[in-house]
Amino acid sequence: MRKSLLIADGRPMDNPQDLDKIATQRLIEQYPVIVSRHFTYRFNAALMKFMLNNNQVLNNRIKDYWWRIEFQNRGNLHVHMVVWVEGHAFFDTEEGLQQLNKVCSCELPPETSE
Repeated sequence: MRKSLLIADGRPMDNPQDLDKIATQRLIEQYPVIVSRHFTYRFNAALMKFMLNNNQVLNNRIKDYWWRIEFQNRGNLHVHMVVWVEGHAFFDTEEGLQQLNKVCSCELPPETSE
């Protein structure tokens, strides 16, 4: 991604490994579309490799999925995703809750943090 950011910045010959954290952050803030496209590309690659081409994700085949990319306050990209799994037990059963607890988690940060 750093190479793409340098090309967008008009510095295609610069070495991406020479960028420090501050310079990288400046480029990320300056070119959010490139960062978003890179994130989407990598997410799609992971989705294809680990979920859609694997018949044993969550112990069954994935029937359908929905996802969307969002930005947090400081521009951090993250994904919200729902996956429909063929033959998955209903969540109002003990088996369904056990399967759900294996793959899902959430956490509320302490009130003192941002």
